[in-house]
Amino acid sequence: MSENEQQKKFSLPQIIFISLMASANVGLDLLVSPGFIALTTHIVAGLLIMVPLNFLFISLTRFSVDKFGTLTIYMIVFGAISAPLPFWGGIAGIFKFFLGLIIGVLLDCAFLFRKAHLKIVIGAILGAIIWWLPTFIIWQLWNLPIVEAMSNMLKEGTQQFAMGNGWIDLSGILNLPITEFNFELIKFAIICGLISAIPVLIACIIGYQLFLQIKKTSVYERFTNYQ
Repeated sequence: MSENEQQKKFSLPQIIFISLMASANVGLDLLVSPGFIALTTHIVAGLLIMVPLNFLFISLTRFSVDKFGTLTIYMIVFGAISAPLPFWGGIAGIFKFFLGLIIGVLLDCAFLFRKAHLKIVIGAILGAIIWWLPTFIIWQLWNLPIVEAMSNMLKEGTQQFAMGNGWIDLSGILNLPITEFNFELIKFAIICGLISAIPVLIACIIGYQLFLQIKKTSVYERFTNYQ
């Protein structure tokens, strides 16, 4: 096997590391998300806290195992673990496995740049949109009420907005609430992604800085040299 083929191939420690990181991500999400939702709102917790927290794990994993396919494996594991849980959509469902696969492939494309600063910036901005776009599409196609519920929180005058769950009113640029699969759903997902982009960017920068510290260790050297 050539050196180039060896570099593209995932070693067993790399697969184990990716899987453990995805598992830890799901575990932490389950642990802290109820508290953040209660203290802030579902919208604020989702857009500005939980998705950026996910990208802290995602970016650290992608920099540690710098290969195309890393995030596909990561998100497949993430989706598989989430499937039997009332998490990432409000109900259990096999759709999370396919959603993880779609997001994983797209994230691998977003983080494909070789230069670190491009990987961070482009990966964060595109990654935030990539996270919400397939998620909202699959949720809507699966007839989950969470899309309408979340969009109601961004429309002034709705019960969800009036109860303190509202954050900003987007009804001036979107036809809210979202009740079907249409162009408004696509716009809603892109806007949510752009709102998440700044905290996701900060999370990716932190993930990269953590990677730089890990990279200096002898454990990481053995990890990368294992075939």
